[in-house]
Amino acid sequence: MINFHPPEAQTFTHGGFHGAQLAAMFALPATAINYLYQRKSLKLFLIDAGYILAFMALSGAIMAALKLGA
Repeated sequence: MINFHPPEAQTFTHGGFHGAQLAAMFALPATAINYLYQRKSLKLFLIDAGYILAFMALSGAIMAALKLGA
């Protein structure tokens, strides 16, 4: 995902946006399927989903800020 943008467009906030977007498209649906199968509460899912979303957004932001795709 990083190499699709020129190095000057790779900012911390833009990377965070892409990290959150990837979390919403891939990680959170997989987690939701597991939580539905195990019949865990919505409150627990929202807590864990928040951690996943924050971690992936931060990870994308750091990778973009370091310009690892350049």
